[in-house]
Amino acid sequence: MQLKQFLFLNALLYISCVLTFKSDIPSTSTATSADTNEERNSEEATVSSSTKLFFTNKNDFIETSEKLFALESTLTLTYIVKMTKASDKKMNKFIVHIIFGKSIDKEDYDRENAALIKDIKTSVKHLLHVRNISYDEHKINSMAYRIFQRVIDFHVFYFGKLSIIGFTLKEKEHTIFWLEQISNALGNTHMKVSDYYIRIKERLDNDSIIKDGCDVERIHNMALRILQFLIDLLFVDSSAYKELLQIP
Repeated sequence: MQLKQFLFLNALLYISCVLTFKSDIPSTSTATSADTNEERNSEEATVSSSTKLFFTNKNDFIETSEKLFALESTLTLTYIVKMTKASDKKMNKFIVHIIFGKSIDKEDYDRENAALIKDIKTSVKHLLHVRNISYDEHKINSMAYRIFQRVIDFHVFYFGKLSIIGFTLKEKEHTIFWLEQISNALGNTHMKVSDYYIRIKERLDNDSIIKDGCDVERIHNMALRILQFLIDLLFVDSSAYKELLQIP
C-alpha cells in the first residue's frame, strides 16, 4: 500500500472517532462541487469591453509569462517537496486538516490555511524581488493561492503515477499551450473568459495522463489555475476574477 493511501486511511480512522462526538457535522469533503463551480464561472467570467490589456505586444507577453510561470513553478515544487519531507504524523495531520478541518473547527481551519498562504506569499515576494519583477499585490495573492491549492491537490487528492515534477510539468504543458493561444488574441478586449475555461477544461479532460489520478474536482481546479494565471497576466486590473478560484 502506498504511503499516501496508508495516511489517508489513518486519517479516516482518526476522524471517525472525532465525529462520534460531533454528530452534527456533515460528512461531505471541504471541496465545493465542480459542476456548480463550472456553471457559475461560465456565467460570471466574461471580460467587459472596458477591460484594459496589460500587453499589446506578443513577444513581451510571452517573455513575461515565461518569467512568472518559472517563478511560480519553482515555488510550487519547493512547497510540495517540503511537505513530502514531513514526518508521517505531520502528513497525516495535514490530510485530516484539509479533508475534515473545515467541518470540525472552521476558525482553526482558516487560521492554519492563512498561516501557510502567508508563508507562501512571503516567498513569492522575495523571489519577485530577487528576479527584479514587479507584480501587483492582488496578483501575488492569487499566485500564493494557486501554489497552496497545488500542494493540496497533489498530497491529499492525487493518486496517479506522476512524480512531483511530472505533476507540475503536466500543468505547465497545458498552460504554455494556452499562453500561445491567448497571445494570438491580444487585441481582443471582447473575449469571453468563460469560453476559455470550457476549452481549457475540455483539453484537460482529454489528457489521459491527467485523468489517471485526478478526479473531476482536481481537473476543475487545474483549469481554473491556468485560467487565472492567464487573466492575471493579460489584464491590468484582474482583481474582479478572484472568485474564479474556490480554495478549499
